[in-house]
Amino acid sequence: MALVIVALFWIDPRTSQLEAKSNAHTTAVLVRDRLEPGDLVVSTHPEHVPVMRLYIGGGLRWATSMGPVTDPKIMDWRDALERLRAARPAATAEPLVRSLRPGQHLLLVQPIIRSARWSAPWTQLVRRRAMQWERRLNRDPRLVRTLAVPRFGDGPVPRGVRAVLYEVPG
Repeated sequence: MALVIVALFWIDPRTSQLEAKSNAHTTAVLVRDRLEPGDLVVSTHPEHVPVMRLYIGGGLRWATSMGPVTDPKIMDWRDALERLRAARPAATAEPLVRSLRPGQHLLLVQPIIRSARWSAPWTQLVRRRAMQWERRLNRDPRLVRTLAVPRFGDGPVPRGVRAVLYEVPG
């Protein structure tokens, strides 16, 4: 019986369900060649930082909607909800944008919100912060929006993340 079960997994390993869980790798591949050492990546869904760091690579500065991240390989969950509540986008974004020099980039990584099930306190706040950050950066006269991936069209909305690239004109 065990041999039959193993044979079934060999025939149909069901990896498509795992591969369709997130587009984070695909999104990272589409943007990482546009980034240079010292550029800034900001994730409005803080727990996405470690996976995006893995896929994009090193040499960049990292932040979340709570502020700068010292180690992008981990997510510090200590008092995370309280810290996210306290981190107002205007106060958090301003020093990050001001730190950019002409020619540098800011990559905003946001969750793709596909349903209304984002109702828990953490996810509800992440949703609100994601919208606030994109609106704020789009209106900042120091930044030019140059790319957004994936592009949403007539097809199904992917699971995972969306990346919006901004540049400081130089």
